[in-house]
Amino acid sequence: MKTYLTRAAAVFFAAMLAASAAPASVFAEDIVSTSSAATSASSAKLAADSTATSSSESAAESIGNPGSASTETPGTTPTETPGATPTVTPGAAPTETPGTTPTVTLGTTPASPADETSGAGNAGSSGEKEKEEEEKLPEKAPDGEEEAQKHTGSNEELIRSQNIIDLPEVLSGDWRFQKVEAEKSIAREDMSILTEKKDNAAAAGTLKRNGYAFILSDEGDGWVYVESGSVRGFAKSSQFYSGQEASRYRQEESYRLVQNAVADHHAADLSCFKAVAEAAVSPSENLAYLYKHLTAGEVVADKVYGIVSTQSTPLMMRESEDVKSKSVGNIPKGGLLYILEDDGSDFLYVESGDTKGFVRRQYIRTGDDVNAEVEKKGEDSYAEAKKLVDDDENAALYHTFTSIKEYQAVNPVRQQILDLAQTTLGHPYVWGGNDIYNGCDCSGLVQQIYARVGISLPRVAEAQAQVGTKITPASAQPGDLIFYAENGYIYHVAIYAGEGKTVEAYGTDYGILSTTAFSGRPVCWCTNVIDELN
Repeated sequence: MKTYLTRAAAVFFAAMLAASAAPASVFAEDIVSTSSAATSASSAKLAADSTATSSSESAAESIGNPGSASTETPGTTPTETPGATPTVTPGAAPTETPGTTPTVTLGTTPASPADETSGAGNAGSSGEKEKEEEEKLPEKAPDGEEEAQKHTGSNEELIRSQNIIDLPEVLSGDWRFQKVEAEKSIAREDMSILTEKKDNAAAAGTLKRNGYAFILSDEGDGWVYVESGSVRGFAKSSQFYSGQEASRYRQEESYRLVQNAVADHHAADLSCFKAVAEAAVSPSENLAYLYKHLTAGEVVADKVYGIVSTQSTPLMMRESEDVKSKSVGNIPKGGLLYILEDDGSDFLYVESGDTKGFVRRQYIRTGDDVNAEVEKKGEDSYAEAKKLVDDDENAALYHTFTSIKEYQAVNPVRQQILDLAQTTLGHPYVWGGNDIYNGCDCSGLVQQIYARVGISLPRVAEAQAQVGTKITPASAQPGDLIFYAENGYIYHVAIYAGEGKTVEAYGTDYGILSTTAFSGRPVCWCTNVIDELN
């Protein structure tokens, strides 16, 4: 049975409960002092993120950079020097949710990535999450690097000879909602909308006879996922009149109600057809609330501009309407945001960059002057928010289902590649091998996994690097390929798994593993084959 409570949902639920108990108050921590330049918007994806340091709260982020790795050309067996046991654990599942890529400099092996502190942490909170250590690369280079040592070129020359492009940002759609066209379905009898797809599951809400719900998706085996008012959950399709049957029933039932009202000498009450479900639990207690990011409501909000007016420091975005709640992002002075909800309180619910949260109203300029300024300068000329937490750790994303940007579905082929790649973790590496479970090398793994989703690639990494659109590491999406080179020779390829991690056939001593994609590795470029061929 599928588990409906995802990590994102769990965080959302916990934050909702905390927010309901915490009163909003005025604190100076919503503005944090910085010792370096605030984050600014940049069209160059390879520019390093600027650093903002908080004097009272801190949230650290690691920025990854490319380093050393490898590719194999079957036929030449490299000499291997046994090394120390790596810190990576073969078989560990890579992160599969498409996410952001770290900033890198092509063809170089940088020093250890620097930590950045940006904005405030969780003032007054206990058990603050400590920053996880960056996963270390295996001590030995991938098999194939020895072949690269025989070459005398340079990565710089190799890169200059290629047409490598920086693609526009592609939103993952992980937290945004998609509007579905759904007709009203009418409840045949009084019924419960459930939190799970089982008859004895807890009720998310109750719907009276003749009330309506929108069927968002057909789950099979007679189950449907529905939305009625603020209640979301599961029901049996047989509990509803739908489609033309619903139209006929409403017409007939309305006629019957009118006839009864006339007979009883009073006005007919047809409000039953406008009734929606009554919640039995809060969204934070409803396991089905975020089961699918689908809704029958509007999801694209009108743009209402706001500009941060702090004196010199970034403005914190909070997870709830409480300055003691978690900091989910910060926006530099003069940065642009979009107001999604204004209920007249001290906080505004806003979107900036690719995140959402609550900010103090007193630090935001709005109105006709701001609208005229943004229209004159253009939205792209303003800095936006910098995320301080991953999307699945920000419950504020689901305060409403609206965004100023449309949902963009992830190419399903990418997920197929990631799902298949994950099943190979921990299996052996064999130089020149083509069996992803019994032994293959890096390019063999890539060729065979891509072949299983209908994409044909050459056999060796050097040739694979010439297929598809060559893109910068900052443009890579999960499922894309990453190529590594030394002395101008491509010797290794990996599948990008998102969140700065790979799945790759690393070498004889390590097998197929997941490790860091960019930091400490000589990335020359990445390729997008999936969107070009699908």
